[in-house]
Amino acid sequence: MAQALRSFNIEQVVPSQPQEDDRQIHTKAPTAFTAAQLAETQLELNMNAEAADVLSTVNAGKDAPVVRALLAVALARQDEIEKARQVAASASATSGTDANTLYGLARMHAAVGSDDEAIATLVRFFEAVPPSRLDRMKVRATSCPDFARITLTKAFAVALETASKVPESKCS
Repeated sequence: MAQALRSFNIEQVVPSQPQEDDRQIHTKAPTAFTAAQLAETQLELNMNAEAADVLSTVNAGKDAPVVRALLAVALARQDEIEKARQVAASASATSGTDANTLYGLARMHAAVGSDDEAIATLVRFFEAVPPSRLDRMKVRATSCPDFARITLTKAFAVALETASKVPESKCS
């Protein structure tokens, strides 16, 4: 029920409500996933210090690279670049990494100045997104402040041409 309400509030663009929904979810079930979800919303609202606080309390091992990635983004947005790079060094993708994690890792690489790695990971992200969501995700990437430095580059434009590799039925 809480996830459905969160989705509704995000779709309706109720600015602060998703954060409160995410905070309640994370308070009731504190996991790496709920922390990442709350931090993602806080980053959208430019609440970078709050996102860093939430993420720094999570014991994120190899199973939660998105937590480390978002923490690096939050730190970089606060001009703590060296600390962000140290955190980024501990976050990595594996061959089975999901699209959400790939997007977080791409943002992380861009935030710490690893532009080539950001583009390569963004391509992997686009390949992992279902075709029915791909255009929306490309718009999201184009407007993401973490990619601002690289959105006008040829490499970013080439990445935006990436097609999905996810099979999807015509009913989707």
